Amino acid sequence: MRYILDFDGVIFNTEILKVKMAELSGKEHLRNASVFDALVEHDPSFNLSALVFEDARTFLREHEGACDIVSSFISSDEDNTDEVTIQAYQQTKIERCGVADLVGGLHVHIVGMSKAEKLAELKADFDAQGLLCIFVDDRKEHVQMAKDVGIRAFLMDRQGDG
Repeated sequence: MRYILDFDGVIFNTEILKVKMAELSGKEHLRNASVFDALVEHDPSFNLSALVFEDARTFLREHEGACDIVSSFISSDEDNTDEVTIQAYQQTKIERCGVADLVGGLHVHIVGMSKAEKLAELKADFDAQGLLCIFVDDRKEHVQMAKDVGIRAFLMDRQGDG
């Protein structure tokens, strides 16, 4: 069995990060790898790993070696900078919160517009190994995307979770 998990909203509390970033810059659109150093400088008690949902951290530990993360780095924000900057931001966020250590760097897939392609690729790899895979995301369209390529998929609704 392989679990494919989305990062933002499933494993990581992005909403709290957005609030912290807004405190720092006055806008949420400060998306580059250096923002995490600036957050710590602004608030020395800030701990990126504290934004990992505890149930997600527990799940990753309990399923060590059986999880992959597929995370999009393209955002709908119009003020975003170039894709390379945003990809580095997403990669840095995953590394600094400790999740990459839990699943191993080779199992973290940062994708742009090709989330469906990455899911299809992972499904083919896992099928070749005779493994069932399950995908969890917080966005309905991504759950449907996974179902369209033949992956069992579930919607994670964290509304009200802290």
